[in-house]
Amino acid sequence: MLLELGREILESDGFEVEVADDGAGALALFKAGRPFDLVILDFHMPGLNGVEVAEQIHALAPVCPVLLVTGSEPRRDALDQPHLGYLLKPYTFATLKQAVRDILGGTGR
Repeated sequence: MLLELGREILESDGFEVEVADDGAGALALFKAGRPFDLVILDFHMPGLNGVEVAEQIHALAPVCPVLLVTGSEPRRDALDQPHLGYLLKPYTFATLKQAVRDILGGTGR
């Protein structure tokens, strides 16, 4: 349900959004060849966690930014990847939209 709400909020702000239910699904979307401007991952996902997925994404596309959503302050070593930011839960949809704009350099695209 939160995935769909997040999708609707970001799409209402003009973003194109793809949703996956788990880390493997996210990687499958990414490996399908469509370029992504940003990947948003929950730290705790079924199967691969968000950091593991981010590592694989960065191996394929080193400059693709990843926004990691987490319920607690991540360990510093978990953030030792370039182009990796995080957003603490709970967050508002306004905070999510602002985090997306910030990680994209304020462009909204």
